[in-house]
Amino acid sequence: MFNSNTSLISFVLSCILISSALAEEVSNIEAFLDSDLDGIQDSEDAYPYNENLSQPNILNNCSAQNPICSINTETFNSVELTLYNNSSYVVTMDLEYESTNIQSIKALVGTFTIPPQESITALKMSAINEDNYWELNWTYSYQRGDYNASHTGDFIYMLPYLKGESYLVSQSYNDDFSHKTGANQYAVDFVMDEGTLILAARAGKVVQVIENFIRSGTNSYFLDKANVVVIEQDDGTHAEYAHIERYGAIVEVGDRVEAGQKIALSGNTGYSTGPHLHFTITSPLDGKSRTSHPFIVQSNDALITEPVKGTFYTSTNELYVQQTTEESQTGNIDNITPDLTSGSSSGSSSGGGAFYWPYLFALLMIMNRKYNLYSQYKTKLHAPPE
Repeated sequence: MFNSNTSLISFVLSCILISSALAEEVSNIEAFLDSDLDGIQDSEDAYPYNENLSQPNILNNCSAQNPICSINTETFNSVELTLYNNSSYVVTMDLEYESTNIQSIKALVGTFTIPPQESITALKMSAINEDNYWELNWTYSYQRGDYNASHTGDFIYMLPYLKGESYLVSQSYNDDFSHKTGANQYAVDFVMDEGTLILAARAGKVVQVIENFIRSGTNSYFLDKANVVVIEQDDGTHAEYAHIERYGAIVEVGDRVEAGQKIALSGNTGYSTGPHLHFTITSPLDGKSRTSHPFIVQSNDALITEPVKGTFYTSTNELYVQQTTEESQTGNIDNITPDLTSGSSSGSSSGGGAFYWPYLFALLMIMNRKYNLYSQYKTKLHAPPE
């Protein structure tokens, strides 16, 4: 009964609003035709503008778990696409579009960046001929990080575990199993038991934490199921510490960390054959792909420019002890952020005299009234003088 009454009330209110808009429009038309009779304007004068028929339709896909929020503002003859970066770091994006009967006011095409928690107007278009059908289709892709970042290749990294501990390298640069190209080409895997303390290899800011996954495997299902801590380093590149255990993060997004600081506990999650730490330094090439960077690391024996598969390396990484806060080795079970490593989306808008249906109905009534009034005007204009 409540739903029925609510629907009836909504219908009545809609009718009242349409009737009010219609009455106002008819009044405007009559005043317009009266001015014509005085010889001020002629029959080609513009139809009076009614803002009630041009209210924008706003669509968005914004949510707490959606890293890129797109806001599409559309009127009967224009469209504007705004992109909002809902993450804690710079995002690199690629945007493409196709259009019919559309002229560009603003268009960010190709590769560009959006700072964290900021928005940018990516497309602003209007119809060339609003009486004809128009259409706009767009597609965008994104990657975590700034494609303008330049890795400092001579920087000396620390091994990502406690001083005096030694771990075996099971995969190094250009390994045939899973370190062939792209973001994994210069990654290094250290075999270590689950729960081993992981330290930051270089200072930076924590920009992503994923720690809610449990399982591991070697089929494609697990490719995006690894828990990870990502630290944005001072040169803008991202250090990724992957396969950590569930709720194994010791840091949170936004934390500033120093080399040697405790950041996570190692695990065996995602695409993995066994417990290990996957360490890599990456940056995006554009909105569709990422690259990794070779790095120099300090061991107790020497500087290592290319870790060798099957070799144990002993760390000299001194534990950094914070003076002002207590850290927990159990992590925070609520410390889960959306995976924004990469993604893509698309959208479209179209029009051509397109309004909301109630307003379209009102417009038809208005035009009919205008025709009748104009016919009266023409009859009066051409009537023989009395």
